[in-house]
Amino acid sequence: MALRAQGITRFGGVALTEAAAAGRARRYDTMHRWPADALEHGGFDVVVWNGPGGYGLGLPDIMARAHALLSGGGMLILRMTGAEVAETTQPFTRGFWDDWLYAHGFHLLLLQPAAPGASWNVLVARKYARSVFDVSKEIYERFPGGGEAAL
Repeated sequence: MALRAQGITRFGGVALTEAAAAGRARRYDTMHRWPADALEHGGFDVVVWNGPGGYGLGLPDIMARAHALLSGGGMLILRMTGAEVAETTQPFTRGFWDDWLYAHGFHLLLLQPAAPGASWNVLVARKYARSVFDVSKEIYERFPGGGEAAL
């Protein structure tokens, strides 16, 4: 995979069917059949989730499961068809998805609408390892006069 060249070391996959799992097994470090034990194996650098509409979950549940599968700072690549984007009833715009992903523990890196004639809209997000509040608190505590009172 091209992502390995970028330093990604651990890929996990989840497939809806046994045939899909078998077809992808050689490209992933671990492969799981949905829903099986996918949440028991976290710590992935990247989760690629294709066609989330086929999993019988709402987008908030998809995000929660992806969050559980990823290590801190891990990346989610979510590929949605035009129909799946339409089902969210939300615009496929940076303004909306930036805020929505932040509320679900992610930072939006890329939002790529499908090109004319293409099937996939792509959203790339990084899992927050620590909240802004936690980082700010740590910084304030390192300086004289810092701590809870400074916040």
